[in-house]
Amino acid sequence: FLGVNYYYRMIIRQSPGGKLGSYETVNPEGSEYTEMGWEVYPKGLYDLLTRFHNQYQIPALYVTENG
Repeated sequence: FLGVNYYYRMIIRQSPGGKLGSYETVNPEGSEYTEMGWEVYPKGLYDLLTRFHNQYQIPALYVTENG
């Protein structure tokens, strides 16, 4: 089995003029956020579970925590 903890997605891009490996986060306009500042994006959990299922054919997959 596989246990998955999923809280939120994070979109990043390279910092303008930054060195390799430097990044900044991007907050999509119109997104909803929790009080902790996490984007509410349920499709992210769906996409993750679908990918694990399709790629690894895991017989049992448990979501142990989610945001």
